[in-house]
Amino acid sequence: MHSVQPNTLSHKQISDRYHYHLERAGIQSKEHSLLPSVRQGDRSIATTSPLPIVIYLDNLRSAHNVGSIFRTTEALAVGSIALSSSTPTPENKKVKDAAMGADQWVEWNHADALEQLPTPLIALETAEHATPSSHFQFPPQFTLALGNEEYGCSDAVLKKADTVLQIPMRGRKNSINVANAFSIVAAQIDHQFREE
Repeated sequence: MHSVQPNTLSHKQISDRYHYHLERAGIQSKEHSLLPSVRQGDRSIATTSPLPIVIYLDNLRSAHNVGSIFRTTEALAVGSIALSSSTPTPENKKVKDAAMGADQWVEWNHADALEQLPTPLIALETAEHATPSSHFQFPPQFTLALGNEEYGCSDAVLKKADTVLQIPMRGRKNSINVANAFSIVAAQIDHQFREE
């Protein structure tokens, strides 16, 4: 058998051989276990202030989705959160668990009247003739409404919305999970306001 000096192997070759032997031995390992550059733990302070945007959660049911939206909102510093009365709050254990601590850093409140929210009101919805989110120029301040997991945005939000955005679906499915959809749009907002 031909031997190779360890210092002549690339990181990829070492990783491939390591995983080959783990598989042969029937051992499963986390993929990132060989990556010393993976940053773990939160920062002690945010690197930027939140944008002047309100994320309105319009009758969301899933505490896990709400927690995930809190986490994304904090991680990208894209604003504060307003909750309809039927949406689980950060006092809910499942929201807290999914938020992984982000709920303590994101400003939030209840907003049962749409008139309380900053304008323009932008609804994220799978609606015919909605503007693709990737082509939309977000204003400096606005409210982004995210709707119920099953029914989408309420009629009240859709009637009051100044703009309806959608994420174009390329596959067979008509929509994606609300927390995932928000992550996509939050990244687009971050890119527009903080191009790096």
